[in-house]
Amino acid sequence: MSNTYWSLRNQGSLTQNWADTGLIAADDNWAAVPSIGAYRGDELTAATGTDPRSVTADGSTGPVDVIANQTSTAINNGGVAEFEIADPTVALQGSGTADAPHLVIHLDTTGVQNIQLSFTARDIDGTADNATQQVAVQYRLGASGSWTDLPAGYIADATTGPGEANLATSISVTLPPDASNQPQLELRIMTTNAVGNDEWVGIDDIAVTSTPLGATTVSISDAQVVEGNDGTQSLVFTVTRSDEDSAFTVDFATAAGTATEGADFTGAAGTVSFGQGDGLTRTITVQVSGDTVVEGDETLSVLLSNATGGIQIGDGTATGTIANDDVEITRIFDIQGAGHVSERVGEKVTTEGVVTGIYRKANGERGFFIQDPEGDGNDATSDAILVFTGGSYADVAVGDLVRVSATVTEFTRAGQAANLSVTELTGATVTRTGSVAIDPATGLPAGITPVVIGDGSAPGERVAPTGDFGDDPAAGSFDIANHAIDFYESLEGMAVTLEGFQATAPSSSFTESWGVTNGAANPDQTPHGGVIASEETPFTSHAPGETGSYDFNPERVQLENDLDNNKDGTLDFAWTNNAGAQFGDATGILHYDRGAFEVHVTEAQVPVNTLTQKEVTTIEAHADRIRIASFNVENLAPSDGTPELDATPDKLDRLVTAIRDNLKLPEIIALQEVQDSTGASDNGVVDATQTLRELIQAIYNQTGKLYAAIDAPPENNQDGGAPGGNIRVAYLFDPEAVRAAGTAELDGFNNLTLVSGADDASTPYQELIYSYPTENRIGVDAPEFDPYVDANGANQGGTRKSVPVVFESVLSGENFLVVNNHFNSKGGSNALFGTDQDTPVTNEDMNQSAYRREAQAEAVRDYIEGMLGAVPKVIVTGDVNEYQFFPATKILTGELEMTSTWQGGAAENTPPTLIPGTQILFPTIESLPENERYTYVFEGNSQVLDQILLSAAANAGMQYDAVHMNAEFADQISDHDPSVVSFVLARSAALATEGDDVIDGRAFGQRFGAAANLAGDDIIQGLGGNDRIAAGTGNDWLEGNQGNDVLIADAGDDTLLGGEGNDRLLGKAGNDTMIGGTGDDTYLVDDAGDLVIELAGGGADRVVASIDHVLAAEVERLQLSGNAVSGTGNALDNALHGTDLANQLFGGAGNDKLYGHAGDDLLVGGPGRDLLTGGEGADRFRIQGAPDGINRTTITDFAAGEDRIELDSAIYTALTGTGPIAAEEFGLGRGASTAEQHILYDAASGKIFYDADGAGGAAAVTIGLTQPNAGLTAADIWVV
Repeated sequence: MSNTYWSLRNQGSLTQNWADTGLIAADDNWAAVPSIGAYRGDELTAATGTDPRSVTADGSTGPVDVIANQTSTAINNGGVAEFEIADPTVALQGSGTADAPHLVIHLDTTGVQNIQLSFTARDIDGTADNATQQVAVQYRLGASGSWTDLPAGYIADATTGPGEANLATSISVTLPPDASNQPQLELRIMTTNAVGNDEWVGIDDIAVTSTPLGATTVSISDAQVVEGNDGTQSLVFTVTRSDEDSAFTVDFATAAGTATEGADFTGAAGTVSFGQGDGLTRTITVQVSGDTVVEGDETLSVLLSNATGGIQIGDGTATGTIANDDVEITRIFDIQGAGHVSERVGEKVTTEGVVTGIYRKANGERGFFIQDPEGDGNDATSDAILVFTGGSYADVAVGDLVRVSATVTEFTRAGQAANLSVTELTGATVTRTGSVAIDPATGLPAGITPVVIGDGSAPGERVAPTGDFGDDPAAGSFDIANHAIDFYESLEGMAVTLEGFQATAPSSSFTESWGVTNGAANPDQTPHGGVIASEETPFTSHAPGETGSYDFNPERVQLENDLDNNKDGTLDFAWTNNAGAQFGDATGILHYDRGAFEVHVTEAQVPVNTLTQKEVTTIEAHADRIRIASFNVENLAPSDGTPELDATPDKLDRLVTAIRDNLKLPEIIALQEVQDSTGASDNGVVDATQTLRELIQAIYNQTGKLYAAIDAPPENNQDGGAPGGNIRVAYLFDPEAVRAAGTAELDGFNNLTLVSGADDASTPYQELIYSYPTENRIGVDAPEFDPYVDANGANQGGTRKSVPVVFESVLSGENFLVVNNHFNSKGGSNALFGTDQDTPVTNEDMNQSAYRREAQAEAVRDYIEGMLGAVPKVIVTGDVNEYQFFPATKILTGELEMTSTWQGGAAENTPPTLIPGTQILFPTIESLPENERYTYVFEGNSQVLDQILLSAAANAGMQYDAVHMNAEFADQISDHDPSVVSFVLARSAALATEGDDVIDGRAFGQRFGAAANLAGDDIIQGLGGNDRIAAGTGNDWLEGNQGNDVLIADAGDDTLLGGEGNDRLLGKAGNDTMIGGTGDDTYLVDDAGDLVIELAGGGADRVVASIDHVLAAEVERLQLSGNAVSGTGNALDNALHGTDLANQLFGGAGNDKLYGHAGDDLLVGGPGRDLLTGGEGADRFRIQGAPDGINRTTITDFAAGEDRIELDSAIYTALTGTGPIAAEEFGLGRGASTAEQHILYDAASGKIFYDADGAGGAAAVTIGLTQPNAGLTAADIWVV
């Protein structure tokens, strides 16, 4: 750049108006511009809205900057640019990078004095941007060191409202005396990164003038007067000469600026005379006219000319300011309006209110909230607003009554365009007009009554909408009753009370607590007091208009602490809470920031934690099951890695405690977010041997259990996470329970390499750590899914590749497949409380990286489909970073299939085409009640990100538990809850063959030795052949499968499944469940709690019951035994056999056969054509079928005088009374001879008839049959 110092004595005044556009021909090249250059000003300030007068650090070490040859001012790069427009200029614009862009003018003032800088600051930005673009002028002596501000060069806002570019501000600055006679003097003209979208400010018509050193000079200084409401006021200018050595005169004259001569002031002209030795100063007075018009400050000028006697005019122009004292008050609710964006954006307004809180952010932002104590009574308009004061506190306190003159702005943070804007006042002039007392109960000024957000049960309470976030604000709708973002916007900046506030998430390290009001009444509440993110209408495809519907709990709000009412640099209140904590009524000021509506508390909070105990899994170790835990350990690193991410001994100890006590040392632990052996040090190391070794050693030292590990190294810095950390998925497994290597077959699946297994003299064990081949991970080579590069060629990274491992059960020898996953994060998704109100499931911006997760899910599912034939039991686990009801998970399960991918990556935001598929995996989380389905808490929503999915073979008999021990607690090991699943891999698989097997305690003892104990809850499965399977005590599961099997239970509540063949199922003691399957099965029932289940078409089955028993559906035969007395059939054609006791047999529907055997039995056939055989003893045969000609009861061995036939009085209504029928009601033959005869007996055939009307016209109906000539009389027939 051109840093030659311009000699004002030798070269004269320096001027530059940028008319020569050839001076700057290339970016960052100032070589052709005499003595002027520019810097971008990176890192000179961190906050937005910084007052440039406070930025005094040297910026010359930063980038030299100029964007050359621009023809449009619509660019928003920030920095310094040359615009070749109608009136060319060089301009400044702040940005996130260009924190304080500035011009530097290099001067040599040797031999001169009265250095004066003048320039015009031009608003050349006619875009919709409307920032408060401040400008400052500074100087320094020499080429290095700090700068000194020149107050006369400050412009509070050099730009106008959106769509306007017509403001030009003239600046004239006289430098102090120490700027004279200097070999190196530098001047700096600077702006800073404004709040909101910055505007371009042209720095034009630059001129630096001086007078020779030693010459007598005369100058005039600026002046100001308050206008007044009437009459005239005197605006007095001071004319000063440098010495009293000579006499001279100088002429003066006024000139109009924004003030109008005649209307605003009386023009004046004349001559000022100085005599030798008669003083240094004279005054010039201009009369200003007072008025009551509300207007801005107005200016005029007084110019000196025609100095005599060789006197030099130094600063010959003075600006007179007529300060307006007439103010139009705009009420706060009129500034806010009923909407998200104020209709007064860009306007300079004056408003009044009482200070309710002093705002402070950790990034240095400062401000204060004011509220109109009266308000307008309109719920749709807020009565409060934030006054933003940049990086410094205003001279106000809570309770001050203030008048604020400022510009209305809508603030959105850089890079957060999808967030809602906040209506603010910026560039404020603040006048205190009084104060009020503070209410100690609320911390608010007297007269400010907070709006209560509650359940609406009390007058005046407001109720937060629970059903909908709202519409895009740009659509123009504003519905505070039904849309949450509109509801909370209507309270922006106001004092509110959250009634019965209940935390739905733990507090953050910044003292932030998400929650809901009146939490106990929330229908979406979890058992621990959170709220569930749930699906209301299922999503099935990406067809036009098909989005599904979801409840992401728009009633949530964040309790926050960003008030510093003491202005001591510390926040006023702090607290710690777990999810479910009760805060009571919490009062504060409602604000919006970073995608959340938050209430900054004005009173101390003392939450009462109702959740204090971390969950312990209910799933126990089991010899016939394998337990797998999924655990995101959140950047687990070794103790010698980067300090801020170290797995410190404390974290390792806590992880071990969780694995031992909360997860109960499962056989396999699928880990996610394991860093490499040097943590976040970015040094090219990718293996995690040291990380896993430390965890293995810590577990062994505390438990005595020695896990082995499988590491899956990624490619360096390609899988997301902290740079250099190389997070990946990994496994721990118990080698005494499962094997991942060691046989040729398993090596063929896994191709593992032993990387750590040498004996270590410092430890009493040999650790086994295997390395998984990088190229075998799933997702690396998927052609439709480049995991590293998006459609624009940019490296995206972030997808941890999935790692499939085939394990073998040591006891059973059975293989199963585990696929450990960590899909791409949702980080960067647009806020739910934002301007983008599309359904997240169809919008990549709302569900960041969905296209990566969906493609990865497809790749994993395809792999599993190819493996199911060889390994039917599949467990898919890990941090899928997706809800169970969103497409990525449904693609993984097979419920949905993609026929296209996301088009153009994230940039195009076009979702894939999805169609229904065939489900091959089943989500274990759905086995829980809906309000318990969560593993993660984000912004107060309890949700599922961690999944365990099972194939059908693994899903049968599975047990699942989401162990809530992290996500709901402020004291976390990780931000994810682990999950545990247990599935069946019975030891009997090592005993069962396709032949005839005996699988019992003895066989187990011979095969397994110490692991043979059958006293617990066992799972014993046969294969082909005719097997004899006997369980021990405990609640056992026995499966016969093919063949004619004998299944023998023992004490405990057992389950017996016969399978194919003619099986015998012996329940014995306990409440046993017996399922025969196909074939002619026999069930032994000896307990009232036994349950027999037989499927339709399952063969001719029999129950032998030593207790009273009712046949289950589809069982045909019942044999009572022992002391059993009663037996009951079902709707089939049953055969029921009694004992030698006095039995009661009930056939029920169907054509039944009942055999009483010895004893005095009651046989009840029921409807149908039944056969009853009493056997020995005095038996009762009850005819219960309706007399319709279809139902008929045959009695094979009726003994007259000993046995009896019983008729149901409710059916045979013609008979009178109960007991033996009357003699006149009985007759012999086939037809009645009297009206009273209703029961007829034909001795020759043995048939029994019922004639409802006796000798009437209706025919007699056959209802029963005995052997011929049984000697039946009226005394043998009873009515019951």
